[in-house]
Amino acid sequence: MPEGPELHLASRFINRVCSGRVFNKILKSEISKNPIVHPPADRFRISATSRGKEIKLTLTDAGDAGATNGKKKAVNPSVLRTLDIVFTFGLAGKFEFCQQELLHKHAHLKFYTNDGQSDMVLSFVDYMRFGKWTPNADFSFKDRGPCVLTDYDNFRSHVLQNIESSTVFNKPICEVLLNQKYFNGIGNYLRAEILHRLNIPPFVSAKSVLQPLVDSMDVKTEFPDILQLCHRIPNEVIVLESSWYDGEDRSDETNVFNQWLQCYYQDGMKNMVDHNKRTIWFSGPAGPLAPKEGQTRGKKRTKSKKKSVQSSDATVESDVNETLTNKNCKADDDTKVSKPKKSRRHVTQAVNNHTEEGARLTRGKMKEIIKEIDNISDNHVAMKKKNEKSRKRKQKSKGAVNEEKNDDTSETTSIVNGKLDEMEDLAKRSNISIKYKSVGRKRKNSLKTPKKA
Repeated sequence: MPEGPELHLASRFINRVCSGRVFNKILKSEISKNPIVHPPADRFRISATSRGKEIKLTLTDAGDAGATNGKKKAVNPSVLRTLDIVFTFGLAGKFEFCQQELLHKHAHLKFYTNDGQSDMVLSFVDYMRFGKWTPNADFSFKDRGPCVLTDYDNFRSHVLQNIESSTVFNKPICEVLLNQKYFNGIGNYLRAEILHRLNIPPFVSAKSVLQPLVDSMDVKTEFPDILQLCHRIPNEVIVLESSWYDGEDRSDETNVFNQWLQCYYQDGMKNMVDHNKRTIWFSGPAGPLAPKEGQTRGKKRTKSKKKSVQSSDATVESDVNETLTNKNCKADDDTKVSKPKKSRRHVTQAVNNHTEEGARLTRGKMKEIIKEIDNISDNHVAMKKKNEKSRKRKQKSKGAVNEEKNDDTSETTSIVNGKLDEMEDLAKRSNISIKYKSVGRKRKNSLKTPKKA
């Protein structure tokens, strides 16, 4: 999930690309369940500010700015109309600024320029659609505390003043760091880096970590405390201007963000699922408040620190049986043949650890082969439907029809098997393993003749 630094960088990006630009139209994608946004004026400007894990776009009436007729009238600023839109990014939200023909297919809210310059679009992109926007809104001051980045002094005093009165601080420190009412802007990778640099076990009570800061509020120390790191470490990410949430490759070890990380998703580190089902990465002991089940998740494969990255094994989980089996393809009296499910779930786990160009090309070729298998399966269904219609028209005997079906199935199965051989040969040469989901590789029965209803 994008955290405080990512939203702060997004606000800076918006202010940079929208500087001097005038917009005139807002469109929402049909699939988004977020509200429609109506522009405050025929022509408007856009600026942005961030606060923790929220970002606010301010749309301001541009008056006659950018008018193409060359006539501009003086406008009283007090009568200019404005509209505030508050965004949360969910798990994968971000903003892009590009030409109209290059719009991302998951752009769900689009702002179009119209100022005599090149036509551009500012868009909110969110392929998982967990992000939200709220027109005519302001930052959530009631539910979210002061921003750890932009309002450090108030953030620090707000935490220290509530340690005694709030029972929240009796919980493990790793879970309290994700509480946006007190640590607005801190997320999963930031909490791991903060605790790791201070050698604090993740599952000790937050009060035991923060109470000494109350008792020594006027004492200056040589090393930063946990609240200071909640401000400094996000600022380090801002200086990097890079993270995993801006499209950077997690497996690219030359990525400055990967080089900056010391704990989160790093080799030799432990992980554990906390009481809120979030994964915390750490080193050393977990602490006395650790969950009893001690569940772990997805430990990262060991990777080389060299620039030349070795190609690692990858899993391509192929539900080949689902694509090739026509169990649901039953020809009834109306000759309706249901289509088999598409194989978008063939590759359910991307090859995340491949950075070698050859491996990427191989993965792309394998996906092309899977699409070809899809087309073969679709053609197989269409042929069955055609044969069924032909049988009724010509009133052929039942035995002849069965023979035709068996021949067609055998030929299609032979073609599919050839494609599978090609994919396995590619995988073998590139050291990629293929995992067939649940059924194994049953070629002879991979295609079945549709049965009569």
